[in-house]
Amino acid sequence: ILWNDTPPEITGSNITINYSDIEGGWIGPRGTANIDTDPLFADPANEDYHLTEDSPCIDAGTPDTTGLNLPAWDLDGNIRVWDGDGDGIAQIDMGPYEFDAPSCAIDCEQQQIEKIHIVSYPNPVNSSSDNLNIKFFIPKPGKVKIQIFNIKGQLVSTVLEQPLNTGDHTIHHSLKEVSSGIYFMKLDVDGNNRAVKKMVKID
Repeated sequence: ILWNDTPPEITGSNITINYSDIEGGWIGPRGTANIDTDPLFADPANEDYHLTEDSPCIDAGTPDTTGLNLPAWDLDGNIRVWDGDGDGIAQIDMGPYEFDAPSCAIDCEQQQIEKIHIVSYPNPVNSSSDNLNIKFFIPKPGKVKIQIFNIKGQLVSTVLEQPLNTGDHTIHHSLKEVSSGIYFMKLDVDGNNRAVKKMVKID
């Protein structure tokens, strides 16, 4: 969902955009099922980008997620592919939150934890120390990338990007330059098998 962005986040035309809500529309040559309609966020002025019940983005995302390696849950820990509009067909919503979906809880997490996982501590992080400890496990050797995003989905920092061997790993990262708020840490191995961890920094 690209809405009320200044300046617009899309530049150039040699890209393909599918199943997205883009303010002003997408005039590029390649794309499918894009819309240009107010997403009806819950409270964008206070950075609450959950969808409201009349949002056109509900059940309007990619209908076939096969091969996309999506986690089983959204950023709230709720089931990611859910029938939000009650038409009997479960389809992913546009944006990071699934409207009216129940908690994914243990079952969803267990599906992913066998492949890859990441934890951070302390959580919340107190600005008096600003030090974050990140522990993660990878089931096979690969190129590991750990990134931190803000609640808008914007990249804040790349913590790590290098090849690592199978097993448990621990790294340390400073959040001194990061303001207080909610963040999400994403772990990718060879562009697949990703895990997401919610974290909070407080003053």
